[in-house]
Amino acid sequence: GGRHARQDSLSSWQPTVERLEAYRELFWSISRAEPGYVSADEGREVFERSGLPTSELAQAWSMSDIDGDGRLAAGEFACAMHLVAERRGGRAIPQSL
Repeated sequence: GGRHARQDSLSSWQPTVERLEAYRELFWSISRAEPGYVSADEGREVFERSGLPTSELAQAWSMSDIDGDGRLAAGEFACAMHLVAERRGGRAIPQSL
């Protein structure tokens, strides 16, 4: 039924272990101002390298900033990076996670 189709489509957004590790390494390499978090300025520099429109980058950031504190913890950063990577691969950013 429809429920399984939705779960399948969401699970297809799961990053691989290798990607998660790469995102984690990148996170710790740019998390300087406040260790353990990536600020909007720190994140902007990385996300803009993707070449995606600012509006899409902002959407990926806001969807990933689960607690709405304007910065990304490691898990939130990995989520945002994966949304950006998948978008660069031609997939539309989902309306919700």
